[in-house]
Amino acid sequence: MNNKILTLDASSPEELSAKLTVLQKGGELASARFASLAISGPQVLVRPFELTKVAPKDIPTRLQFEAVELLSLPASEVVVDFQALHTASDKVTGIMLCAPRKLLGDYLAALKKVKLTPLSITSRILTGIDIFLKSGEPPKGRSCLLDLSRENVIGLSLLCDKRCELIREIP
Repeated sequence: MNNKILTLDASSPEELSAKLTVLQKGGELASARFASLAISGPQVLVRPFELTKVAPKDIPTRLQFEAVELLSLPASEVVVDFQALHTASDKVTGIMLCAPRKLLGDYLAALKKVKLTPLSITSRILTGIDIFLKSGEPPKGRSCLLDLSRENVIGLSLLCDKRCELIREIP
């Protein structure tokens, strides 16, 4: 059994399906079992968060409320993931990702159709930040990351001492 991991990037489930079709026709899916997927698009939102006076068990609920407001969808139709980056006695800061549940389901269906098991699904902009932070010692103070690799979209991240202060995709 082959355990090859495909790294994929898509801005819609349709784009992912098209890329998978090309890989399948080229025989490249035959040796792959897993996928690591970076997604982007207007409904995939990534935001830094700062919560004060919140119990750790209440963080998901508070972020769910924020995601509902950002996406203008009912809570049952929203998926939220987050990473707490800094915790103090009265404050938690981190990064959250939210997207419509149906959108995530459509991405998963595209992977399932070609028998790929997802190992990770995250935002493209978070993938860039992760690579930057793991590439060596980041500069002290503020750093600005610009992702200009896609047409008509700029990824902008402002980091201060490994803490995310701003993160946006600008069409």
